Amino acid sequence: MVLICMAVAAFARPAAAADAAQLERLALGARLQPAQRDALVQQIAAHLQAASANKAQLRRQQNGYARALLLVCDHDVIGTLSPATREAVDDAIESAIGLDDIRSGGWDRLAYVYGFFNHDVTPEQIERIAQGWRDMTEAQRRRVYPTYPHLIDAMCKPLSVSGLGDDAQTDRALRTTIPLLKEMALGEPRPGRAFHPPTHAALVLGELYARWCDDATHGPLVRRLLGEREAFAKMLADRLIGAQPANQLDRTAVGFYAYTGRYFANTLARLDARSAAPVLRRSLALYEEKGAGGSTVAYTRRALVALGDAGLRDELETKLAADPRDPASVELLVWLCRNGRGETAVYGRKLLAQALGCEPAAALKVYFERRLSALGGPVDG
Repeated sequence: MVLICMAVAAFARPAAAADAAQLERLALGARLQPAQRDALVQQIAAHLQAASANKAQLRRQQNGYARALLLVCDHDVIGTLSPATREAVDDAIESAIGLDDIRSGGWDRLAYVYGFFNHDVTPEQIERIAQGWRDMTEAQRRRVYPTYPHLIDAMCKPLSVSGLGDDAQTDRALRTTIPLLKEMALGEPRPGRAFHPPTHAALVLGELYARWCDDATHGPLVRRLLGEREAFAKMLADRLIGAQPANQLDRTAVGFYAYTGRYFANTLARLDARSAAPVLRRSLALYEEKGAGGSTVAYTRRALVALGDAGLRDELETKLAADPRDPASVELLVWLCRNGRGETAVYGRKLLAQALGCEPAAALKVYFERRLSALGGPVDG
């Protein structure tokens, strides 16, 4: 609390008056200045703590806080934050919203980022949330799409970042979280908004698996519940439209798989699941044939680029050769750098460096420096 108060005092403008650009400057500074990272993220927390005094206004402004905080949630960045910083953000979010607010709806952006910082969630909380979901009838679930899945996300996502307390608590939480998320991810097509639960589940499961699958203590449990890497990737790929029998693709199924497919594609790309490329290609052809939404096609194409599709990479490189500053292409490369692993990240950095005129090792840093410069330059830590 002392650190939060000091951060508030360091700003000339009242914390409650923070705008989205100011918050983004703080977050970009945190990414670019490791020595100042904790201090700058704590300033974001201070602004959020002060803004929580006016919940109606904060509800309208929550996207700015979420966007800023997500800039420091990459797996190679959030792990460098101190426990005190994560606690400061956690306390600030909890001063604005509680579990009842998430359940009631209207706080989806802040609820989404909450899970990354919810450092003190307990196995008991996860168990209660899981039981609440399992006790609902399908009719009851239809009334709480998407709010209850947001609540599950907020409780389960912390396990994709770190453990809970000690090894025993982490083990207990994993034993509840993994079956719950797997059950949600494997949900069958239904009308209405039943497409929502699998989307959160896929993203959290993927990051959770990457975090724990090779861990000496918890890895065996995770692999027993989700399979070895290839088996886990196949389980996810089997949820894509390209893996479904053609005679099962009625209008409801097409809409369901088109929406959920963009999140499964993201997850497979982040896992570097190269074996999923053929079913992603089949899915892409079906999306285009059936007129699926632009974001579904875009996310699937991006996943295929990440997983080494030669044709789509050639297309991307040709577009960049014609216009190195093409915004859509540059944003795709930034996504590859931030979310890709292994060869994917190397490829993204190489092309981004060519577009920015710098060395590959500095590509993402240069991109964020220019973004910060466009917002008025750095802030003090």
